[in-house]
Amino acid sequence: MPGSHKWDDERQPLLEEAVDAEMAVGSALLFIGSTYHGGGTNTSDSPRTGLTIGIDLGCLRQEENQYLSIPFDKVKAMPVEIQKLLGGGLRRELYGVD
Repeated sequence: MPGSHKWDDERQPLLEEAVDAEMAVGSALLFIGSTYHGGGTNTSDSPRTGLTIGIDLGCLRQEENQYLSIPFDKVKAMPVEIQKLLGGGLRRELYGVD
């Protein structure tokens, strides 16, 4: 829905406002997350690939907390430089790194 990223929270899309995004093979469509969008029928013989990258603007980190995917005891055994690369410098109480 073109322009929908500028709408307030009360504005709802209307079906007639939708436009098709027909593109040549190898093209990409980029839009921000506040844009109303949909996926039309894939009429090709090939799968259509989608990629979502979510960033929380409050702290400019990814949406899922990958910093917690490694157990604390394993991270604490790593050199301080590695701990900082893994996010230890962001929250002192997580890894105890300044």
